[in-house]
Amino acid sequence: MLIERDRADEGDLFSWWDGSELDDDAQFSCAMNEQILVLDADDESLLAKLGPGRHALPPQLVGREGPVLIIFVTTSPITLEPEGVLDEAPAQPWVELRAQLTVRDAEQALELLPHIDDDELPESFLETEILNAVLSAVLAQGGDLEDLQAKRASLQKLASELLNEELEVYGLAAQLDGLELSEAGAA
Repeated sequence: MLIERDRADEGDLFSWWDGSELDDDAQFSCAMNEQILVLDADDESLLAKLGPGRHALPPQLVGREGPVLIIFVTTSPITLEPEGVLDEAPAQPWVELRAQLTVRDAEQALELLPHIDDDELPESFLETEILNAVLSAVLAQGGDLEDLQAKRASLQKLASELLNEELEVYGLAAQLDGLELSEAGAA
């Protein structure tokens, strides 16, 4: 049995193996840009962490009975392009930007999962977090659109700092670029 990332999930932050029981002859294939986490399906404790390469079943899993969760975590940068406004804030600009997210700690990245609905992708949740950090920085600066556009570089830096503080708990880091501000009704 060869356990590898589903090709349909290439580029996704997480990919789950579609199985639950391991054979003693199981092998894992881990790409250069990912890590594999093997968790106990009952209590979600970490049983094994595998890096790039092809691996035989780790000794701690040989002879193990019971279901497991196997999660592939992408460690190469993922590009997200959030855009929008905060629903609850009046008189704000439309924001567009690019963010490069990188996993610093695959195990810690699993802390994202309780925040994500069953039908939601982690990337969608992260786009909302990024947008909220940027809009918080924008609203904290105040001023009209022209003033905000003139402060774009400092706003991007402030938003990046706020965002990285929030993402640290998930073992993620972000680099923001391409911040654009326009009138909310114009987008």
